[in-house]
Amino acid sequence: MLNTENHQLVQVHHKNNEKIDENDLISSLNISELRDALHNLRYHQIYGDGYSFLYDAVIKRVRDQLRILEIKPKVMTSSVCDEEELRRCKEELRESYIKEQENWEKELIMSRKFDTWTLSEQNPEEFVSEDELLETEVRLYESIQRLEKFDEKLKLFTQRLFKDTRFSSRIDFF
Repeated sequence: MLNTENHQLVQVHHKNNEKIDENDLISSLNISELRDALHNLRYHQIYGDGYSFLYDAVIKRVRDQLRILEIKPKVMTSSVCDEEELRRCKEELRESYIKEQENWEKELIMSRKFDTWTLSEQNPEEFVSEDELLETEVRLYESIQRLEKFDEKLKLFTQRLFKDTRFSSRIDFF
């Protein structure tokens, strides 16, 4: 299904003597028209007559314009329409921070009992953004990474401490 604008875009590559400003044509298309144009350009690149490399530049420009148009609504709606997602992320972040505090208390206990235990870095820099949802998601991701890092650290410490026994994988300090 070729509409006239998409057909015009494809025709630009079939007629080298005809001058149509591709950038103006591409920027005037909406998302669905850009998707159709990209599909048609790829089709003609593969099955059309002529050299396929001639389509590379315009395909790249169509892809870039498509990315720009697809990203704009996400940015607009992420701060306006995602209150439920924001609430859920904040709740998960709160739970994650509680687990981090518990892990910090475990680290203090381990450092008092074992000289070889080293304390993890405390008070990491918090990510700041104008988009509250993005900020919460990044902080949640970083917190989860710290939790996983602690679990791995505890596992490795247990394996080193009890390396001569086959029970090191079953020992749990907490």
